[in-house]
Amino acid sequence: MPSGRRLEAWGLVLLWAGLIFIISSTPDAHSGLEQDFFLRKVAHMVEFGVLAWLLGRAFKAESVKPKNALAGALVFAVIYALSDEWHQTFISGREGAWRDVGFDALGAIVALVAVYGRDFLASSTT
Repeated sequence: MPSGRRLEAWGLVLLWAGLIFIISSTPDAHSGLEQDFFLRKVAHMVEFGVLAWLLGRAFKAESVKPKNALAGALVFAVIYALSDEWHQTFISGREGAWRDVGFDALGAIVALVAVYGRDFLASSTT
């Protein structure tokens, strides 16, 4: 992929990670969403599903083999999830939770399988 596309792919990763950081930096606003466990966990899964998809796209832009791109995307998404939960321990009204890392990882896995699963299967048979 030309360097402009690589820059775009990694730029989108950084923008999305920045958005997650901003959301996590917001003190507890008592919006009502924190009362709905299901919606909060779906939000975690979507946030990190999108991050994993963007990471997979960026690794593919670097011509990384599909299997390695998926593994790298998952590892980076989970590391960012861990750092995000740690970051929240410093924000008023927020807390870091291991279970949220689990939901983040689950969202990343679901997104990667849904978007890149066929590529992974194709590379495994060759």
